[in-house]
Amino acid sequence: TLPPKRPEDNGTLSDDSDSVGSSPGRGRRSRSRKGKPAPRWCSSYLEDLEAQEGLDPDSVFGVGVPRCELDDVFPQALYRAAGLGAGGAWKRRRRGSSGNWRRDGLARAEVQEYKRRCNHARPWAPAPEAPAPGDP
Repeated sequence: TLPPKRPEDNGTLSDDSDSVGSSPGRGRRSRSRKGKPAPRWCSSYLEDLEAQEGLDPDSVFGVGVPRCELDDVFPQALYRAAGLGAGGAWKRRRRGSSGNWRRDGLARAEVQEYKRRCNHARPWAPAPEAPAPGDP
């Protein structure tokens, strides 16, 4: 489980339109950040990134990629709202062979070679839990 949020770890985001009198591009960002404190985690982010070097992302995110269901991404209601499909009778056409990528996967040897080249050798392990206040 995650620890509770700490206010000092959060910052305020500025919309570019908040910068009055600035022209697009140069200088806009620095003016909008002026006077804003940086979250505490920013003070060690380079060291934190270095500590992640060599970490195998598959040990963090897993190796399975969920199936992308086009009907979930593009529901019929979206097409109706866009005025596509006469009287809401729009029907998605059946996918042909271009929608079947089963044979296009990477071979285990290709995955291992990529991990070797990228130095993704070290598995992720959770940090040990800190003792609760008052525990020995």
